[in-house]
Amino acid sequence: MLIAISILVIAATALIPLFVLGSKTAYANQIRTVAYNTAVEEIEHIKSLSYDDIGTVGRNPVGSLPADKERTVQNIVFQIVTNVRWVDDPDDGLVPNDLDGRDYKKATVTLTWKGVFGTKSLELSTFITRESEDQPAIGGNIQVNVKKSNGDLISDARVDITSGPSSPLSDLTDENGKALFLTLDESLSADDYSVTVSKSGYVVRPNLAVQHTTVSSGQIQVLEFIMDEPGILHVRLVDPFGALVGKNSRITLSNADAGILEYQSHSGYFEIPEIYPGIWAIMPWAASYESPAEPTLVDVKSLQTNTIEIPMQPKPQGLLYLQVFVDGTSDPVSNAQVTLTNLESSIISTGYTNSQGILELQIEAGNCSLAITKDGYSSHSEEIAIPPSGNTSRTVYLAPVPEVGSILVRCERTNGNPRNNVWIWVHGDYFDATIRTGDYLPGEALFDNLTPGSYTVHRWSSGWQDLRTVTATANGQTSVVYRY
Repeated sequence: MLIAISILVIAATALIPLFVLGSKTAYANQIRTVAYNTAVEEIEHIKSLSYDDIGTVGRNPVGSLPADKERTVQNIVFQIVTNVRWVDDPDDGLVPNDLDGRDYKKATVTLTWKGVFGTKSLELSTFITRESEDQPAIGGNIQVNVKKSNGDLISDARVDITSGPSSPLSDLTDENGKALFLTLDESLSADDYSVTVSKSGYVVRPNLAVQHTTVSSGQIQVLEFIMDEPGILHVRLVDPFGALVGKNSRITLSNADAGILEYQSHSGYFEIPEIYPGIWAIMPWAASYESPAEPTLVDVKSLQTNTIEIPMQPKPQGLLYLQVFVDGTSDPVSNAQVTLTNLESSIISTGYTNSQGILELQIEAGNCSLAITKDGYSSHSEEIAIPPSGNTSRTVYLAPVPEVGSILVRCERTNGNPRNNVWIWVHGDYFDATIRTGDYLPGEALFDNLTPGSYTVHRWSSGWQDLRTVTATANGQTSVVYRY
């Protein structure tokens, strides 16, 4: 009995996963039935609308249906995407030979939900025609064709009309890689309507990324976009030892079909994650390095990482030997800031003079600007040529700037209003002067260029009175206020 019971338990345990799988499969089929019935309801709702209302909000053709929505049925959450597009029936000719490609509409409903076996989806479509004869088209038309560079058609690419009298509008290309925008409002300028395309995993040929056109009633403008799956490009600018140049740098990429692109870097390394496939010519530039005479060619492949190194040769360097002295003496000016800038490459070399007023700076040879500054001294600037070999010596004299102060005297009434034409007398340290208030600003007299030290201030009112003793400080201003 024990052996029999054990065999039964083992058999039952082995069958449990089958029962679970069967239960999950039955539930999954139940959900799919609910999804199918929900999709049919959405299709029937679309068919119940008037013909002109069958379209999506903000898309092409324009209608009352939301492009995306969420709906819960029997506790199951469905994401519902509705897409409506014009169908150009070949029986009466195709655009551009058929001036009105609005033969009928195709409505597609796509439901997506999370099931027991992962995310699932279901799609239903229906064709809808007018009950009466086609209405004449009033307005202009744009047909957009999207394909790969090898001619393969690209379906489900998003096409956007971003500007123009009827913008914004969007649509998805059909299985023939086409999107039709019909009965658009007429435009006056060829730049009125701007059109772009996009699709995940693809890049547009750069020179066709944005196209402009005009539309006129009864006419069709055909625009063609070319897209491809991009490649990845890594470019390294290296010195003669194989290390990155480590300088401000840039590269210019040019392609006969795709146009010109430019990128910048602070290290000599460039990573371009999405680039249109094809043969690109690369012309590099780096500060303090010579640019090659000819561009480097690279064949970028779709969905591949393409890496290329471009050797760069450093430009010749020059050395400036600088001495800075106090004007009229042989006393050195220490700790003066020196900036040497190459005028062609904008490379900057900086430093400070030592205790003997001496500084040596190395920089890319060429015409440079020299600037020297220090607090308490006049600044100096000039252009200087730095040859590629040997030392360039230069001696510069800086004139000391006198350190002086000032005294500002203000006379005012008790309410704060200024008093003008009041004589003010200031004297001390070989200085003696009188000035009237109002000669500088209302109610004020300014005594400047004063040697730092102690001064005496008076105001005149039937005699000199209200004596004040103040101190003038170097590069400062001392204020005295008389209020009465």
